[in-house]
Amino acid sequence: TRYFNKIEAPLIIHQGLADEAIPLEWTEELISQLNELEKDFVYHKYPGENHNFHYGSAPRARGRDLIFFKEKLEI
Repeated sequence: TRYFNKIEAPLIIHQGLADEAIPLEWTEELISQLNELEKDFVYHKYPGENHNFHYGSAPRARGRDLIFFKEKLEI
Protein backbone atom coordinates (compact mmCIF):
# COMPACT_ATOMS: atom_id res chain seq x y z
CA THR A 1 0.00 0.00 0.00
CA ARG A 2 2.95 2.26 0.57
CA TYR A 3 3.66 2.48 -3.17
CA PHE A 4 0.17 2.65 -4.66
CA ASN A 5 0.78 6.30 -5.47
CA LYS A 6 3.46 5.18 -7.94
CA ILE A 7 1.01 3.16 -10.05
CA GLU A 8 0.79 4.69 -13.51
CA ALA A 9 -0.65 1.88 -15.63
CA PRO A 10 -4.37 1.16 -15.76
CA LEU A 11 -5.44 -1.91 -13.76
CA ILE A 12 -8.11 -4.55 -14.17
CA ILE A 13 -9.09 -6.38 -11.00
CA HIS A 14 -11.19 -9.55 -10.87
CA GLN A 15 -12.55 -10.83 -7.53
CA GLY A 16 -14.29 -14.13 -7.01
CA LEU A 17 -16.74 -13.63 -4.18
CA ALA A 18 -16.11 -17.18 -2.93
CA ASP A 19 -12.33 -16.72 -3.02
CA GLU A 20 -10.75 -18.28 0.06
CA ALA A 21 -7.23 -17.05 -0.79
CA ILE A 22 -8.00 -13.34 -1.23
CA PRO A 23 -10.83 -12.15 1.01
CA LEU A 24 -13.26 -9.63 -0.48
CA GLU A 25 -12.36 -7.27 2.37
CA TRP A 26 -8.76 -7.02 1.07
CA THR A 27 -9.90 -6.23 -2.45
CA GLU A 28 -12.43 -3.67 -1.23
CA GLU A 29 -9.64 -1.96 0.74
CA LEU A 30 -7.48 -1.92 -2.39
CA ILE A 31 -10.34 -0.43 -4.41
CA SER A 32 -10.89 2.24 -1.78
CA GLN A 33 -7.23 3.23 -1.83
CA LEU A 34 -7.09 3.28 -5.63
CA ASN A 35 -10.17 5.52 -5.68
CA GLU A 36 -8.60 7.90 -3.16
CA LEU A 37 -5.50 8.12 -5.35
CA GLU A 38 -7.66 8.59 -8.47
CA LYS A 39 -6.02 5.65 -10.23
CA ASP A 40 -7.35 4.28 -13.51
CA PHE A 41 -8.84 0.83 -12.87
CA VAL A 42 -11.74 -1.47 -13.62
CA TYR A 43 -13.13 -3.79 -10.94
CA HIS A 44 -15.24 -6.88 -11.58
CA LYS A 45 -16.82 -9.19 -8.98
CA TYR A 46 -17.97 -12.74 -9.68
CA PRO A 47 -20.56 -14.30 -7.35
CA GLY A 48 -19.80 -17.88 -6.34
CA GLU A 49 -16.38 -17.86 -8.01
CA ASN A 50 -13.24 -19.11 -6.28
CA HIS A 51 -9.65 -17.89 -6.55
CA ASN A 52 -8.87 -19.94 -9.65
CA PHE A 53 -12.14 -19.19 -11.44
CA HIS A 54 -13.11 -22.88 -11.64
CA TYR A 55 -16.87 -22.28 -11.53
CA GLY A 56 -17.57 -20.92 -14.97
CA SER A 57 -16.54 -17.26 -14.82
CA ALA A 58 -13.12 -17.67 -16.43
CA PRO A 59 -14.32 -17.09 -20.02
CA ARG A 60 -16.16 -13.93 -18.95
CA ALA A 61 -13.09 -12.64 -17.09
CA ARG A 62 -10.83 -13.35 -20.09
CA GLY A 63 -13.29 -11.56 -22.36
CA ARG A 64 -13.23 -8.57 -20.07
CA ASP A 65 -9.43 -8.68 -20.09
CA LEU A 66 -9.38 -8.59 -23.90
CA ILE A 67 -11.74 -5.61 -24.00
CA PHE A 68 -9.74 -3.81 -21.32
CA PHE A 69 -6.40 -4.28 -23.06
CA LYS A 70 -7.77 -3.36 -26.49
CA GLU A 71 -9.12 -0.12 -25.03
CA LYS A 72 -6.12 0.73 -22.89
CA LEU A 73 -3.48 -0.29 -25.44
CA GLU A 74 -5.45 1.19 -28.34
CA ILE A 75 -5.03 -1.95 -30.45
